[in-house]
Amino acid sequence: PELLLDPVEQATEQKPYLYEAKGYDPDKDPLSWRLLKGPGGMILDAKTGKLTWLPQFYHGGKSFPIEIELSDGRGGIAKQAFVIKVTSVNDPPKIISVPPTRALGGQAFSYPARALDPDPGDTLSWTLVKGPFGIQIDPKTGQMSGTMPITLIGQKVDITIQVFDNLRANDTQTFTLSIEKKNSPPTITSTAPTKGDEGKEYTYQAQATDPDVGDSVTWNRIAGPTGLAIDNKTGL
Repeated sequence: PELLLDPVEQATEQKPYLYEAKGYDPDKDPLSWRLLKGPGGMILDAKTGKLTWLPQFYHGGKSFPIEIELSDGRGGIAKQAFVIKVTSVNDPPKIISVPPTRALGGQAFSYPARALDPDPGDTLSWTLVKGPFGIQIDPKTGQMSGTMPITLIGQKVDITIQVFDNLRANDTQTFTLSIEKKNSPPTITSTAPTKGDEGKEYTYQAQATDPDVGDSVTWNRIAGPTGLAIDNKTGL
């Protein structure tokens, strides 16, 4: 048998490759095809000679030796060897980090955004598309930082960031932060009596203040003799 066509030697990453090989046998014997050498995922139809493949992004810029065989089933064979060169295309980066959902008003905010680019050697740059005053992003590292405005406490804030590669292919991430106030601990302001009389009831009205307006305090006895109790609402 004989092969009749020149092979297709160019492919593009992430686009289907097709070479419809043709053969002829002067004896009119039924022909069959076989792939002898090729990259993973390449398929040669044994009946039609159709060679198909889907190059992935990591195949870009590389060359792959191919060899196919045509047989008449009676010992007669013909082979064709060639090389497929895969052209690279620019793939966009992908943001892979998970953003926070809460932040404290008046406090430092931090979010280390991260992204991956399928194309080796690409340099990534970051930009803050939307966000509150005082929050910024490092254009080289993707590290978000700053102080969340205290005026936003109780509100929900939308933030949008973008990452770009060398050719401005990009990915976008939008997330919403619930801005909360920082919880400050209460302070006990009273002084407990250190002496008690035998047979008499010991009484102490504990008192405390909390810097967070609107917070209510509860009391709990951690240690003490049997029979000593404290009202968890009043501190008595």
